[in-house]
Amino acid sequence: MGQRWNPERSKLAHAAKARARLAGPSPDYPAAIEYDLPVESWTIRRHALGDVHKLVLFPSRRRVNCFRVMVDGREWSRCIGYDRLLRQTVKALAR
Repeated sequence: MGQRWNPERSKLAHAAKARARLAGPSPDYPAAIEYDLPVESWTIRRHALGDVHKLVLFPSRRRVNCFRVMVDGREWSRCIGYDRLLRQTVKALAR
């Protein structure tokens, strides 16, 4: 038969692993996201109607690949992906 599980030996192994982890270099963390700084800004001109709209994209706090969109200073969407944003913008411009 093999050796039985020894709780003292397990504790020593966990402690040794923690010491080795803390002795090594710290991992490189990604830069903090600035949620108040815009990522992109679009200006859309509708020549037929003479309208000018400004879309400002900020990083979303909900997901990494989504944006919070402000249109003419008013919040339009809190979490929208780039593909959906383009589709809805083209759909709105067709009107």
